[in-house]
Amino acid sequence: HSHGEAGGAHAHESGGGHAHNNHSSGSGEPAPARKRDENVYAVFLHYLGDAVSSLLVLIGGLAMWYWDGEKWTEYIDPSISVFIVLLIFFTTWPLVKRCAYVMLQSSPPGMSLANIRDQMKKVPRVLDVHDLHAWQLVDGMVIASAHVVCTREADFEGISGAIREIFHLHGIHSSTVQPEYVDVDEDGNGMAGVCKQNCVEECEEDWCCKTEREKLLLESLAPAPSPGAAGASREYDTFGDGRV
Repeated sequence: HSHGEAGGAHAHESGGGHAHNNHSSGSGEPAPARKRDENVYAVFLHYLGDAVSSLLVLIGGLAMWYWDGEKWTEYIDPSISVFIVLLIFFTTWPLVKRCAYVMLQSSPPGMSLANIRDQMKKVPRVLDVHDLHAWQLVDGMVIASAHVVCTREADFEGISGAIREIFHLHGIHSSTVQPEYVDVDEDGNGMAGVCKQNCVEECEEDWCCKTEREKLLLESLAPAPSPGAAGASREYDTFGDGRV
């Protein structure tokens, strides 16, 4: 569905607000990763560790009983303890890392947002892409959002479909793509690269394109003399509203 708002629409793919496209075999696309419930996997590791630990303790006890009095049997118990600790650590550490990626809402390992952004910019009629985010909601489910700058005459439904295909190839099957319409002259000059719909214009917390916006303003605004005595240092109206 789409929400019209101030010169742009906020488009959510698929009937329920998200797009879940099926992988097609034999089309050259990567095979779908098999999803795994990390909770069930953690329980499996727990019981597996208990079973292996119990088995090692039983074997160690039998060895100590059978070779009772041998000097080397004194090292059986500490050796088994150290082995069990290492076994638990190396089997649970990958699980902890995967869960940390989900809890921190990080991009999946191996996913290059720079590569995805470059592919999105190559879509016809797309002038710029910013505010691109991709994170894991749960293990095996990646969500993405992006702002796409295009002309008012562009077919955003077609652009959105092409971007969904790019997301699909990178394992992202739930996405939100927001268009930002700009006016471009015959020479191709427009406002691509300037965030227009992140927040209100006077917002100071517009982290997405704040640096780029200030850079453009500094380049476009002529230096104005600071009020006061002549010869004072010049200052720039950084925010475009009288504030330096």
